[in-house]
Amino acid sequence: MSGNSRYRDYCHSRGRGVARFVASTWTTLSSPEIMVLRGAPTRTDTMMTEPVKGPASYFPSIEKKYGRPIAEWKDLIRASGVTGHMKIVNWLKNEHDMGHGHANALVAHTLAESPRPR
Repeated sequence: MSGNSRYRDYCHSRGRGVARFVASTWTTLSSPEIMVLRGAPTRTDTMMTEPVKGPASYFPSIEKKYGRPIAEWKDLIRASGVTGHMKIVNWLKNEHDMGHGHANALVAHTLAESPRPR
């Protein structure tokens, strides 16, 4: 088989999938093989790792930007003596120069896990 014939076969196979040159021959790949070659996550990868959602999705950037672990922020919120969601958010914004989204996420998560007064 000549080089031109291989190229023609490769071009022809592109309509049905992806081909690769292996051991002097072109081989058409199946869909799972194509996904692995392209670096796409496999079915088991996507099933095992759920993306973090809700207020907790802000936590890595909060820790990075403000230099304190989330547990420390939660302790500060509980020890502040301030009550009410928006009052605590405003306290974080004014006293710690925290952005509104980060403050809101911390307060929402902290209040959701704290027992409510009766």
